Formats: sequence, structure tokens, C-alpha cells
Amino acid sequence: MKTSSPKCLKCHSDKFELRVLRDEAVAAVRCVNCSADYLLLDSKDYWFDVIQKGYPRSTRCSCKSESFQLRIDYNIRDDGDIDYIEVHSICSACGKTRRQLDFEVDYCGTGHLLTKPLVPCKNPKVLYDLKDLNLLLMLPDMLRIVDHLAEEKCQFLSHVRRGDAWVPVRQDGAEAKATIEKAKYLFVYAMPNQIEVPEDQVNTNKKEDAFWKRSEVIRIGSKSHVCTYQFGKDPPRVCYCSDPQTHASYTEIGLSFYINYSNDFVRGEKVVAKTEGFRMVTASLLAMLQDEFVSWRSPYCFDNPDVNVRVFGDRFEKKARVKAKR
Repeated sequence: MKTSSPKCLKCHSDKFELRVLRDEAVAAVRCVNCSADYLLLDSKDYWFDVIQKGYPRSTRCSCKSESFQLRIDYNIRDDGDIDYIEVHSICSACGKTRRQLDFEVDYCGTGHLLTKPLVPCKNPKVLYDLKDLNLLLMLPDMLRIVDHLAEEKCQFLSHVRRGDAWVPVRQDGAEAKATIEKAKYLFVYAMPNQIEVPEDQVNTNKKEDAFWKRSEVIRIGSKSHVCTYQFGKDPPRVCYCSDPQTHASYTEIGLSFYINYSNDFVRGEKVVAKTEGFRMVTASLLAMLQDEFVSWRSPYCFDNPDVNVRVFGDRFEKKARVKAKR
């Protein structure tokens, strides 16, 4: 076990403000003395991808202080590489210690994590054009969306379940529709231009989430079955199931999908636009969704109106009737 206590590279202060995303094992710090910003350890590899859905709040001690010293503990393998890290904060005001991060390191060449735990970052809050679309549909609706992407010359790569493993399979539009309709799949990539998808870049949720944001792919997530269920005299409730329900108390009323893509990404600390051809395909997809579905819940929710009313009830019935009259 080795330990480091980072200090600001500019003024050598050891007191920092701290922003942490524990589930993603990333963090940013700002020197309390000179306001220099840093990304912690290997956070630079994922930080700009994971903050797009929300910038983390500054960590606060129970005594209300937001100033901390840091202690980083490294577990070292016999070959000298690091395989596990814990990051602890020590409150500058009351001295309380708290573990903020702990994660495994699954690659070699890790010496920099010990010698250079702070990576300078001039602007840790860089946002880019990321779309996170939620859809409540029937299966024919989703298949029509795949047809639209196929008409835009997209090829598909599906991660389907084969035995105990997820296997990447290249498909055309008809095959991708069959996968979404009948197979168990993790995600489907629609690609206007075929690209390589290295297995080691999508073999964890964290890596895969970064990969599609940086690459020219439209990501179709696995479907959820939207059901109502009722037990006894209780009022019906809505639930989301990964598999079709066969229980007599459950009634399927639609499907839920997420479609994700980004029109640009961050390289270093600069926003880089993806190609014009890719942006034209995503614009065409967005126009198709806006034209054929309703967005009563939010601007980026695209629903079959009948499914929307079945899920959300009376407050949308009037809007549904207005839509039908047009």
C-alpha cells in the first residue's frame, strides 16, 4: 500500500474544493487558495462524457465546510502496477475523514496515477450537443424508426445475448428490426458510416457510455415492457419490466426505449463537431420523431399518443383528443 497527499501544482496548497461522481469513479478539485482546477487521477478519460447529464455539486462536510485535504491510498500489485485506489477527504475545518471514491484499475502502466494524481484542467465544465431521447411506443413504431435509419443508409451493430456472453453482430435494417423484436440485446448502434467498435472499448458500462458519445453512432437501448398490474382491490399501477410479463395480474400497455447520440464531443477541453454527414442523419431522425410522435412530457420525449395516455392517464386525454381532430 502506498499513499499520496496531493498539493496544488501552482501554489502548493493542500486544500481543495471537491466534486465527485461516485458511480462513475471520477472527481474534479479546485484549489481553495488560487482557484486552479484539476481532474483527479484518470478522471480526464471520462469526466467530460459523464458530466453532460448533470454537473456534480461541491462536496460539503457535515460541519458545512467545503475545503478538504486529500489522501489517496494505492494498492500495488507484485508487478508494480496499481490495481485498486481509495480517495479520502479530510475536512479542513473539523478534521473529519470520509472515503469519497474507491475503484479498481483494469489497465497497465499506472505509475502516473501515483506520481501525477492531479491533472490540470482550465475548464472542467465543458458541455456539448448531447441528445437523450425517451420514447413510449408500440413495437411497430420502433420498427418504423429503424426503417427510417436504414433509409438514411445506416448499417447496424447489435450486442445480442449468445449463451452467457454479449456478442457484437453486424446487421442490416431487417436484421436489426428482428433483433429488437425478438432477441435479447444490450444495445443497437445505427452507423451512417461503418466504424470499428473495439470490444475492449465497450466491455463495461462506463467505457461503452464514453464510446458512443465520442463516435458517430446512434445508440438504441434495450427495450422495457411497460405494464400495469393490480393486486386485490388496489388501484392499477405502472411498472417497467425487462422481460415480457406472463403473470395474469400484469397487462402490457407499451414499450419504453432510449435513443442517444451526440453531434459533437470533447477532445482535450475543446468541443469538436462530428461530420456534417452524421449531423444530417441525426437531424433527419429528430425531424421524423417530432413529426410523427407527441412530446407532451418534455421536448425530447417522443411518444405514441395512445401509449402516453395509457401510461399517464387523464391529464393527457384532452391533448389526445385535440391531436385526433387535426
